[in-house]
Amino acid sequence: MGCYLIAWNMKTEGKTVIVKFCGGCNPKYDRVAYWEEIKTRAGDAVTWVAADFPRPDGMLLICGCHSVCPLKHYNQADYGFFILVDSDRKSPGSVAGSIIDKEGT
Repeated sequence: MGCYLIAWNMKTEGKTVIVKFCGGCNPKYDRVAYWEEIKTRAGDAVTWVAADFPRPDGMLLICGCHSVCPLKHYNQADYGFFILVDSDRKSPGSVAGSIIDKEGT
């Protein structure tokens, strides 16, 4: 899986959330399709922003397995909330609901 870039501008609606993906060594589920469903369920309540967005409300890290390799690269305390998904067992609607319910920075 290649790099997935998200464009942003300074005008935002809803919570600002960065999304990051693991490297994709476990292709058992399509993490981008999973995120697309989360985006649909979250609607206007969330604005998805690039990793360099200043002071986002939170981060969503979508991984393909329980190893969650990229986790070591992020300090969870740097975000108002940090949601980690390590499989597709949790429904995208449930993840979207968790993001909407979280308190941001």
